[in-house]
Amino acid sequence: MILGIFMVGVSVVIIIGWAYGSDRYESENRSAWPITQGKVINIEAKQDIDDDAPISTMFSSKNWFVTASFVYKIEGVQYSGFQNWYESKTEAEKDKLKYPPGSIIDVYYNPDSPSSSLIEPSKVAFTWADYIWVLLLAGFLFLGSGIGAIFAALYRFKNRNVTL
Repeated sequence: MILGIFMVGVSVVIIIGWAYGSDRYESENRSAWPITQGKVINIEAKQDIDDDAPISTMFSSKNWFVTASFVYKIEGVQYSGFQNWYESKTEAEKDKLKYPPGSIIDVYYNPDSPSSSLIEPSKVAFTWADYIWVLLLAGFLFLGSGIGAIFAALYRFKNRNVTL
Protein backbone atom coordinates (compact mmCIF):
# COMPACT_ATOMS: atom_id res chain seq x y z
CA MET A 1 0.00 0.00 0.00
CA ILE A 2 2.81 2.40 0.91
CA LEU A 3 4.56 1.42 -2.31
CA GLY A 4 1.44 2.36 -4.31
CA ILE A 5 1.20 5.75 -2.62
CA PHE A 6 4.92 6.32 -3.20
CA MET A 7 4.54 5.45 -6.90
CA VAL A 8 1.65 7.87 -7.28
CA GLY A 9 3.66 10.64 -5.57
CA VAL A 10 6.70 10.03 -7.75
CA SER A 11 4.48 10.01 -10.87
CA VAL A 12 3.03 13.40 -9.96
CA VAL A 13 6.48 14.90 -9.35
CA ILE A 14 7.81 13.49 -12.64
CA ILE A 15 4.84 14.76 -14.67
CA ILE A 16 4.95 18.25 -13.18
CA GLY A 17 8.73 18.41 -13.56
CA TRP A 18 8.54 17.18 -17.13
CA ALA A 19 5.83 19.66 -18.10
CA TYR A 20 7.76 22.58 -16.57
CA GLY A 21 11.15 21.46 -17.91
CA SER A 22 9.81 20.74 -21.38
CA ASP A 23 8.27 24.20 -21.60
CA ARG A 24 11.52 25.83 -20.44
CA TYR A 25 13.60 23.74 -22.88
CA GLU A 26 11.33 24.56 -25.83
CA SER A 27 11.41 28.26 -24.96
CA GLU A 28 15.21 28.29 -24.80
CA ASN A 29 15.45 26.17 -27.95
CA ARG A 30 13.22 28.57 -29.92
CA SER A 31 15.36 31.52 -28.84
CA ALA A 32 18.31 29.87 -30.61
CA TRP A 33 16.46 29.66 -33.95
CA PRO A 34 17.86 31.77 -36.81
CA ILE A 35 16.36 35.23 -37.26
CA THR A 36 15.13 36.86 -40.45
CA GLN A 37 13.30 40.10 -41.11
CA GLY A 38 9.55 40.07 -41.50
CA LYS A 39 6.57 42.40 -41.59
CA VAL A 40 3.57 42.53 -39.24
CA ILE A 41 0.25 42.04 -41.02
CA ASN A 42 -2.05 42.34 -38.00
CA ILE A 43 -2.07 42.19 -34.21
CA GLU A 44 -5.09 41.84 -31.96
CA ALA A 45 -5.56 41.63 -28.21
CA LYS A 46 -8.73 40.63 -26.45
CA GLN A 47 -9.71 39.47 -23.00
CA ASP A 48 -10.09 35.70 -23.08
CA ILE A 49 -11.66 33.88 -20.16
CA ASP A 50 -13.36 30.78 -21.52
CA ASP A 51 -13.15 27.00 -21.51
CA ASP A 52 -10.22 26.89 -23.95
CA ALA A 53 -8.04 29.25 -21.94
CA PRO A 54 -5.33 27.70 -19.78
CA ILE A 55 -6.43 27.46 -16.15
CA SER A 56 -3.52 29.73 -15.17
CA THR A 57 -5.18 32.64 -16.99
CA MET A 58 -8.27 32.33 -14.82
CA PHE A 59 -6.27 32.98 -11.67
CA SER A 60 -3.85 35.60 -12.93
CA SER A 61 -3.79 38.96 -14.64
CA LYS A 62 -2.52 37.30 -17.85
CA ASN A 63 -5.96 36.87 -19.33
CA TRP A 64 -5.57 38.86 -22.53
CA PHE A 65 -5.06 36.79 -25.68
CA VAL A 66 -2.68 38.37 -28.20
CA THR A 67 -2.61 37.20 -31.83
CA ALA A 68 0.02 38.49 -34.24
CA SER A 69 0.20 37.60 -37.94
CA PHE A 70 3.25 38.33 -40.07
CA VAL A 71 5.07 37.47 -43.30
CA TYR A 72 8.76 36.75 -43.89
CA LYS A 73 11.10 35.39 -46.58
CA ILE A 74 13.74 32.69 -46.35
CA GLU A 75 15.91 31.97 -49.39
CA GLY A 76 13.44 33.77 -51.64
CA VAL A 77 10.40 31.83 -50.43
CA GLN A 78 7.70 33.87 -48.68
CA TYR A 79 6.04 32.41 -45.61
CA SER A 80 3.23 33.65 -43.42
CA GLY A 81 3.07 33.00 -39.73
CA PHE A 82 1.09 33.81 -36.65
CA GLN A 83 1.65 33.54 -32.95
CA ASN A 84 -0.69 33.59 -29.96
CA TRP A 85 0.19 34.29 -26.35
CA TYR A 86 -1.40 35.40 -23.09
CA GLU A 87 -0.55 38.70 -21.39
CA SER A 88 -1.89 41.14 -18.86
CA LYS A 89 -3.99 43.96 -20.29
CA THR A 90 -1.11 46.43 -19.88
CA GLU A 91 1.41 44.14 -21.60
CA ALA A 92 -1.08 43.34 -24.38
CA GLU A 93 -1.48 47.06 -25.06
CA LYS A 94 2.33 47.44 -25.14
CA ASP A 95 2.56 44.50 -27.58
CA LYS A 96 0.05 46.20 -29.89
CA LEU A 97 2.26 49.33 -29.87
CA LYS A 98 5.42 47.24 -30.34
CA TYR A 99 4.03 45.40 -33.40
CA PRO A 100 1.87 47.83 -35.41
CA PRO A 101 0.75 46.54 -38.82
CA GLY A 102 3.39 47.20 -41.48
CA SER A 103 6.30 47.35 -39.04
CA ILE A 104 9.52 45.42 -39.75
CA ILE A 105 10.23 42.78 -37.09
CA ASP A 106 12.61 39.96 -36.23
CA VAL A 107 11.12 36.55 -36.99
CA TYR A 108 12.57 33.43 -35.38
CA TYR A 109 12.16 30.41 -37.66
CA ASN A 110 12.83 26.72 -37.32
CA PRO A 111 15.76 25.87 -39.63
CA ASP A 112 14.39 22.33 -40.09
CA SER A 113 10.91 23.61 -40.97
CA PRO A 114 11.04 27.26 -42.10
CA SER A 115 7.23 27.56 -42.03
CA SER A 116 7.39 27.26 -38.20
CA SER A 117 8.08 30.72 -36.84
CA LEU A 118 7.63 33.06 -33.88
CA ILE A 119 8.17 36.71 -33.12
CA GLU A 120 8.23 36.24 -29.33
CA PRO A 121 9.99 32.92 -28.59
CA SER A 122 9.41 33.16 -24.84
CA LYS A 123 5.67 33.77 -25.21
CA VAL A 124 3.77 30.67 -26.23
CA ALA A 125 0.08 30.06 -25.59
CA PHE A 126 -1.02 26.69 -24.32
CA THR A 127 -4.61 25.53 -24.25
CA TRP A 128 -6.28 22.58 -22.59
CA ALA A 129 -5.76 20.49 -25.72
CA ASP A 130 -1.99 20.86 -25.39
CA TYR A 131 -2.00 19.10 -22.04
CA ILE A 132 -4.73 16.51 -22.63
CA TRP A 133 -2.22 13.82 -23.51
CA VAL A 134 -0.17 14.61 -20.38
CA LEU A 135 -3.32 14.23 -18.28
CA LEU A 136 -4.07 10.91 -19.99
CA LEU A 137 -0.55 9.71 -19.28
CA ALA A 138 -0.91 10.77 -15.66
CA GLY A 139 -4.19 8.88 -15.43
CA PHE A 140 -2.58 5.71 -16.76
CA LEU A 141 0.33 6.08 -14.35
CA PHE A 142 -2.05 6.53 -11.42
CA LEU A 143 -4.14 3.58 -12.57
CA GLY A 144 -1.06 1.41 -13.02
CA SER A 145 0.27 2.43 -9.62
CA GLY A 146 -3.02 1.65 -7.93
CA ILE A 147 -3.36 -1.73 -9.63
CA GLY A 148 0.23 -2.54 -8.74
CA ALA A 149 -0.40 -1.68 -5.09
CA ILE A 150 -3.55 -3.84 -5.02
CA PHE A 151 -1.76 -6.83 -6.54
CA ALA A 152 1.13 -6.39 -4.12
CA ALA A 153 -1.27 -6.29 -1.16
CA LEU A 154 -3.16 -9.36 -2.43
CA TYR A 155 0.09 -11.25 -2.96
CA ARG A 156 1.23 -10.46 0.58
CA PHE A 157 -2.17 -11.45 1.96
CA LYS A 158 -2.16 -14.77 0.05
CA ASN A 159 1.38 -15.66 1.11
CA ARG A 160 1.17 -14.63 4.75
CA ASN A 161 2.21 -17.15 7.39
CA VAL A 162 -0.76 -18.33 9.41
CA THR A 163 0.07 -20.08 12.65
CA LEU A 164 -2.53 -21.64 14.88
